[in-house]
Amino acid sequence: MRQEGKRPNAIFFLVVLLSSLALVNYLTQPRAEQPSYAEVKLLFEQEKVESFTLSDTTLTLKLRGETKTVTKDVYDFDLFYTDMNALVEAQYAAGIIKDYDYHADHTPNYLAMLLPYVVAILGIAAIWYFLSARNAGAAGGGNELSRFGGAAVQRGRDAKRRATFADVAGADEEKEELREIVDFLREPDKFTELGARIPKGVLLVGPPGTGKTRLARAVAGEAEVEFLSISGSDFVEMDGFGTNEGVVVMAATNRADILDPALLRPGRFDRQVYVGLPDIKGREEILKIHTKNKPLAEDVDLKQVARGTSGFSGADLENLAN
Repeated sequence: MRQEGKRPNAIFFLVVLLSSLALVNYLTQPRAEQPSYAEVKLLFEQEKVESFTLSDTTLTLKLRGETKTVTKDVYDFDLFYTDMNALVEAQYAAGIIKDYDYHADHTPNYLAMLLPYVVAILGIAAIWYFLSARNAGAAGGGNELSRFGGAAVQRGRDAKRRATFADVAGADEEKEELREIVDFLREPDKFTELGARIPKGVLLVGPPGTGKTRLARAVAGEAEVEFLSISGSDFVEMDGFGTNEGVVVMAATNRADILDPALLRPGRFDRQVYVGLPDIKGREEILKIHTKNKPLAEDVDLKQVARGTSGFSGADLENLAN
């Protein structure tokens, strides 16, 4: 009887293992190296582009005097069009660019949309399998299952040096939106005495590398409260918090459109703050921060560098300075 009961468990574990290996193999496949956005922009400015097509977010360039094409995945169709179309039309009128085509085909990538759900389901299924196997036949086995919701929390690594809004450049609007959360964390009683319901969760949405985690740390630093970091896999195990317990959950995502709508209902993540790519003034401020302790030549003009790095995120600028 026991051996027959174990056979389905072994098959289930094998399916989970093979699915996980296939997923890891897909995620670790080498991607073709692409030029940076600044390098692509320079090709246009140096009049090296003979023709190009932009299909949704895939830019394909045909360079003058070369047979092979250059491909670049741009972050946003509208961003490229706004940034480059005036130059493109001028070069087309002058005969420099022979042909070009914009095709805003916003066809959803269903594989990318479903991938997080597949990973979450496989991970939860594997954990449930191991916990069930460990607790099979044990009278007190339910005790460990009851601790399934215990998330692994990491405390701030540098408690002596708190991040503040002064450490976050190029996000003035985002900081203004978050000041109410800072006020609540500083003086929660002032809000609760008035009967106000403070948002339990704030969702920071924006492209990768725009400083969403840094903003969350800065909120804790401004409010002089402890910052606790939880990974996404642990976060799905949490049951949430009751009303006005003095805890604000701040989460970050690059794709809010693929989240379960239940997460965004009032009482959970009922407020969203968009953290966008920095403008030219923000890029200059970010470059000043990341070059503060670096020796620069006298002819280095950070304003000029900021002007030539349109579309760069804060992480891109930090990497550039490095």
